[in-house]
Amino acid sequence: METMILLVEDDPGFCIQLADALCHAGLSLSLSRSGSETLRRLGRGPRPDAIVIDAALEGARGNALAPVIRRIPGLEAVPIVLLSSTFEPAEVRRCQATGADVCLPRGMPPPELARALTLFLDGVRLRPYVSRAPLGLVHLQAARVLAEAVDARDPRTLRHSARVAHLAVAVGRGMGLDVV
Repeated sequence: METMILLVEDDPGFCIQLADALCHAGLSLSLSRSGSETLRRLGRGPRPDAIVIDAALEGARGNALAPVIRRIPGLEAVPIVLLSSTFEPAEVRRCQATGADVCLPRGMPPPELARALTLFLDGVRLRPYVSRAPLGLVHLQAARVLAEAVDARDPRTLRHSARVAHLAVAVGRGMGLDVV
């Protein structure tokens, strides 16, 4: 069964580019263009496997949408990813304070963003095993995921190291590891 991502985004061009990249990554996409449409869609189903929200959504900040989604029965544990155009540490902390699992830079090329989402969701899927696995195995799995993140880099992108470092933190959080 395909992993279904609900993308809450009001930029049609970005939606098309990301949809193409997600399809190539083996993920399916459902689109919502506003906060109110998102809440209606979540109320009637089907439930997404993850929700990706533009933090600067027109009309209703995506930052405000994440805590509302967290209060919907059955969606308390659904991974929420906020996309922020200002990828400063203070903005990342604000995004995570809303109940989002991770904040990623909206400026990432769509194929790289799709890969980051795939890796993050892999980390989320590993959560149930982390508490039962020997610590060495956990480190081995984390190293594999991080190595894949480095291998997926595009050498033509700017600030790649910062994105990989942030992705490493996101994967660790997705696996349920406490990251300072």
